[in-house]
Amino acid sequence: MIAGKIGAGGIRTVYKARHLLLNRDVVLKLLNSDSAVAFVRFQREAKLLSKLNHPNIAKIFDFGISSNNTAYLALEYIEGKTISQKLQQDGPFELEFAVSVITQLVDTLSHAHSIGIIHRDLKPSNVIIREATNEAVLLDFGIAKLANIGRVYRESRRTVGLVELPISWKVPCKFGRSIRA
Repeated sequence: MIAGKIGAGGIRTVYKARHLLLNRDVVLKLLNSDSAVAFVRFQREAKLLSKLNHPNIAKIFDFGISSNNTAYLALEYIEGKTISQKLQQDGPFELEFAVSVITQLVDTLSHAHSIGIIHRDLKPSNVIIREATNEAVLLDFGIAKLANIGRVYRESRRTVGLVELPISWKVPCKFGRSIRA
């Protein structure tokens, strides 16, 4: 049962819903495209998520095609706000909280990378802070890929590591304080 719309992207609409058989709230992603390429990407997201088992990654509960031929993905619903929402609402983070979030994300990405999954879309709107525990949870593996581990390692030696952060995450003052080395 759909409770309300959370958001929409180019080819997906995301809802908060109630999974009646599991008796829990879920995030329901619906594919809004007849494109075979879009379906393959959507299916890849489901397959990659099913390989991940980490407390800072939303769990997958179901994937399939509805009776009206709409591909869907049911994920763990996390009560909280994205980093983008929290920054907009509360302003810059305290240093201790920012370090905690970054540490959790590094651990999360290390887990994904250890099994060859590269997220490729790390940004403040794809990380939600769990309201009850202040845990950072990584969302949206829509453009994630299964990597060639040898190639990723070789490329990582030319950059700072396996993770190349968006420019907005590289600026320390984004979290409210200037950090000098």
